[in-house]
Amino acid sequence: MCACLRPPTTNVCPNCGFEAKAVNKVHMLDGELRELDRNKRGIVNPIEVYGMFKHICNARGYKAGWAFHKSEEYFGHRPTGFDAAPPCEPSREILRWEKSRRIAYAKGRARSLVP
Repeated sequence: MCACLRPPTTNVCPNCGFEAKAVNKVHMLDGELRELDRNKRGIVNPIEVYGMFKHICNARGYKAGWAFHKSEEYFGHRPTGFDAAPPCEPSREILRWEKSRRIAYAKGRARSLVP
């Protein structure tokens, strides 16, 4: 309070007697902890993610190979044995990731068209 310098290990000011109290800036929220991969994405079932891409593919009228290529791009390797994956509602994370890929594609196209 008095702007006197105090040693960092003491909580009481030697000059004015002010006692500094620790302030916790961490807020607790209800939720579930998940393990993350090296790209800071939650580790999920690859077959389920492939099904989410199939759902997006069907909803937008894309060719069947689109889901295969997007899951390959998402995981960094070719998906195998996922043909029987049923289409399922995509999560927000998958929708955000897919939107980021569309934006990156559009920006890349725009740069390639400018002389």
